[in-house]
Amino acid sequence: MRPFACLCALTITACTLPDPHATPTGPDVDAAKAWLADYTAAMNAGDLEAVLALYGNDATSMPPDEPAVSGLDALRTWYAPILEHYSFDLTATVDEALVACDLAVLRSSYDSRITPKDGSESVTQHGSWLIVLREQDDGSWKLWRDMWSVIPPVELPEM
Repeated sequence: MRPFACLCALTITACTLPDPHATPTGPDVDAAKAWLADYTAAMNAGDLEAVLALYGNDATSMPPDEPAVSGLDALRTWYAPILEHYSFDLTATVDEALVACDLAVLRSSYDSRITPKDGSESVTQHGSWLIVLREQDDGSWKLWRDMWSVIPPVELPEM
C-alpha cells in the first residue's frame, strides 16, 4: 500500500480506538517496539553498522535544528562522526504505538547521557521522538521517517 494511504489508515484507526491513549497490542506492535530496543542497543554499543541496518534504503531523519538527512549514504555520513567521537547511554520509552498496513508509528520519549570520547564532561539530553517504521518484504521493520526534539531545561526569569 502507498505510504499516504497507510498514513490515512493510521489516522482513521487512531480515531476509532476506544481509548485514544490506549496502546494497541499484537505481533506487529511488538516488532515495532523491538525496533526501538535494537536501536538503543546499537547506539549504546557505538555500532554504526547495527544502527544503519535498522534504516530502510529510503529513510529520512529530521534532526532538531538541522536539515533532513535522506538515504543510507547520507545517514552514514551523519552518524559516523557522532559515533566516532561520542559514547551514548540511551534509554527510550514507547509512549504510544500504532500499526496499520505496512507502517508503524511510535511516539517515544528518551533520555541520553552523551560522553565525549576525549574525556570531556558528558551531557544529558531529554526529548521526544516520533518514529515511522515501514515493514519490509522479509517481515522486518525499518525506519522510514523520524524526527525528534531536545527538551532543554526551562530557565524562567526572576520575578
